[in-house]
Amino acid sequence: MKIIQEEIQHLNRFVQDCLDFVRPLSPSRFIEVEINQVIPSVISLVSHMFEESSKKLRITTEMDPSLPKIYVNYDEIMRAFLNITKNAFEAMDKEGELSIKTYSKSKSHPESIGVLFVDNGPGIKQENMENLFNPFFTTKLWGTGLGLPICRRIIVERHHGRIHIASEENKGTTVTVELPVGKPIHTDGVKSS
Repeated sequence: MKIIQEEIQHLNRFVQDCLDFVRPLSPSRFIEVEINQVIPSVISLVSHMFEESSKKLRITTEMDPSLPKIYVNYDEIMRAFLNITKNAFEAMDKEGELSIKTYSKSKSHPESIGVLFVDNGPGIKQENMENLFNPFFTTKLWGTGLGLPICRRIIVERHHGRIHIASEENKGTTVTVELPVGKPIHTDGVKSS
């Protein structure tokens, strides 16, 4: 029965990931938020999800207090940041540190803000780097291979931002997310009013 329940949960996650991957953009869901207030919510969620290991897995933060508010779909940005944080926790397994830092690209006139996720886990094999954003590519036993493609779709396609991953085996992984400041430009190229 336990195996059947685990398989059902795995299938549920897979179906939900597929739905999230193909779900169309909803411009009406964009609201003005402070990214520095999103990060603690992500940390709280991931700490609860990894309750047993979170005693040995540390998260440190360095928040830039001068960040401007940005327009995002709150649920989607939460999902993207949660996926990135979960990946770091799963990679570090039982012990390690994840550092999350927010910053402004330019102090005088910020056009975008950045969020840096740096873990000291085992890193990613070089041959896997080019496939990270390919749907269904995974190196995890229970992975769906949709976590990072969903992140890319949310950050790049839906929010017109950027996501970059740098990693070296045995030295950890750095995920850089940049999100534009100002009203979002939707797929039709028109800024929302």
